[in-house]
Amino acid sequence: MRITLSPCLSLTLSPFVVTPEQVCRIVRWNMVVLRESPWYREIVQEGLQEGLQQGLQQGLQQGVLEGQRGAILHLLRTRFDLSMTAAGEVGRQLRTIEDPTLLQTLVVEAAQAESLKAFLAALDGERSDLAT
Repeated sequence: MRITLSPCLSLTLSPFVVTPEQVCRIVRWNMVVLRESPWYREIVQEGLQEGLQQGLQQGLQQGVLEGQRGAILHLLRTRFDLSMTAAGEVGRQLRTIEDPTLLQTLVVEAAQAESLKAFLAALDGERSDLAT
């Protein structure tokens, strides 16, 4: 009578039958076979596609945010003759905002504010609303 063991049980009992080096060779060989299989390639391809899509989406989102931040700074420089130092400080504050809707609101605020001081007050107000 011959008893067939499952692969998991065989590996569990393998120290009694084969050496650890032999087990490693068997597992490595199985990995080589697995990597050459069409299913493995398909899984890898799907993973690559998914990663690419996620990367593109994140890149687009970052691009939108940077565009909005740039528009705000451009409006402020144009309307209020913003110094480089002040532009750097406003830019630093804007980079802390990741919400595109909030940045769009600030674009409108930059276009409509009566003064730089009024815009900065709105910016501080929006940022404090975001924190709560």
